[in-house]
Amino acid sequence: GSPAGEPAARPPRKGFWREVRELWDTLVLAFALVTLMKTFVIDLYKIPSGSMTPTLIGDHIAHGDHNGDGIDDLYLVAATPDGRLFGRQVFIRGADGVLRCQTDAHRTLYMNDPPHFRPSEVETRYDRILVNKMWYWFFPLERGDIVVFKLPDHDDPQTAVRDTLFNPQTPNFIKRVAALGGEVPTVDAQGRLVIDGAVVSEPDVYLRNHYFATDPLRGFQPLPFLGTRVPDGQFYVFGDNSGNSADSRYWGGVEIDRLRGRAFFRYWPLRHVSFLE
Repeated sequence: GSPAGEPAARPPRKGFWREVRELWDTLVLAFALVTLMKTFVIDLYKIPSGSMTPTLIGDHIAHGDHNGDGIDDLYLVAATPDGRLFGRQVFIRGADGVLRCQTDAHRTLYMNDPPHFRPSEVETRYDRILVNKMWYWFFPLERGDIVVFKLPDHDDPQTAVRDTLFNPQTPNFIKRVAALGGEVPTVDAQGRLVIDGAVVSEPDVYLRNHYFATDPLRGFQPLPFLGTRVPDGQFYVFGDNSGNSADSRYWGGVEIDRLRGRAFFRYWPLRHVSFLE
């Protein structure tokens, strides 16, 4: 210690430029780590449409009691040419709080006698998620995974939506894996996913969701790819919002090397932060 009456010696002060350099070193290191993570490990995505509703939302939404059970249900909202807002789809909330799409009447894009909403009742919501880009380096692809992928670069004559989807500028898509290579997927009369003749019950999202085997946008015409075997090295994906999703029911399988990663976490909106199932 210092002799009595003498102040303790102070450590030498760092020079201003030395402090600036150390702060800069820290910022550069942080930037390098973030860049490394984003390049090889994790990426961020914004949900661009309503095709994965109610799991992930990227649309105009409103709430209301559609079936009179005292619980608010979820509507996807559209506008008439004169600007009036109406519910074009509804997702029914059960007593357990889980949203379900139960019938064709709920899933079609334009319901009979839809409710109308004031602008103040409509919210624009685009969920933001984290995607693990390395997941499939270590784990196999499984039915039920929510995946980000790039569409194939083919021009199938059966694909009615090829002109808008199959081009090099198309962004990545997000859907749920429905069938793997070698399996035969179809949809039964109740709208349940069927694989090789058996109703899929795990994960249970497939029992909550109601799928179309037909195209509601084109007069419920049968879709060409259901009921055919998924080629080896490919997988089929469906949107959770089957009535508003361009997916493998239209354009068939996606090659495994088109995978960009597995979605696992929603970080925005804050009140809906959660791991994805």
